[in-house]
Amino acid sequence: MHISALLAILILGLWTICQQVAAMNATITLQMGEINGVCADAPYKYVTYTGNVTKGKLLGFFVVEEETLRKARQESLKNQTDGARISYRYAMNASCVGNKNLRNTTCDIGAEAPVPIFSVTENPCILVDNTGGKEVAVVNILYAFTNETKFPSAGNAFSSKYNDGAMFGALIGLLMLLAVPW
Repeated sequence: MHISALLAILILGLWTICQQVAAMNATITLQMGEINGVCADAPYKYVTYTGNVTKGKLLGFFVVEEETLRKARQESLKNQTDGARISYRYAMNASCVGNKNLRNTTCDIGAEAPVPIFSVTENPCILVDNTGGKEVAVVNILYAFTNETKFPSAGNAFSSKYNDGAMFGALIGLLMLLAVPW
């Protein structure tokens, strides 16, 4: 195999490792009675996220399977006036649950270490629920799904230090390989 192919494989591998806990950001606007959310593109075992409602209040933040989010969203769009009849299975340890009288404006899950979501076996999603809401809600979610039990290095999933440091290490390794006469 040619050295450039080996280098390309090395760089791709390091890039993949760096992206495993890279945080994603989403802003979701929910009408009264609406359910929506964000999903991973593959099954994962752990999650970390911070949800901040900038307008309104939510019934809660729930980690569910992708199919569950799809069904709950469809049901909420069909029947926005009676959200109490919508039920779904969720990972309790990774969710912030409110009720009709005590609604959520923030949710911080896994700030110190990713939280296990073993009950979610398919692609995981963070479902945000505005059923029973009296106004439109706007929520910002900073999230990461991972298969790692702890954050790499000294950072957390939301720290750019880890990703930048790993990429810098990959660059140094590449430069060292290029400096060797072949």
